[in-house]
Amino acid sequence: MRSILVLGGALASVAIAASTQLCNQYGYFASHGYYFNNNAWGKDAGTGYICTYVDWTDDSHVLFHADWEWAGGENNVKAFPDVGRT
Repeated sequence: MRSILVLGGALASVAIAASTQLCNQYGYFASHGYYFNNNAWGKDAGTGYICTYVDWTDDSHVLFHADWEWAGGENNVKAFPDVGRT
């Protein structure tokens, strides 16, 4: 399993609440003006999964991470977490 952790903005201290889990192919969540999409559009090019977790948001910061594991289709993109500002 591989993980990536991404922080947006400068965080002095963060109390992490229970995260929102996006494991469906196009799992979507929006909060505080941010949107998150699991975006596993190429999942059929191999076997495996990706899950995107929204750990924390407020009006100017976001904390999220993704876990994934893929096999096969080495030259094909399977998925990427898509995060943006609405």
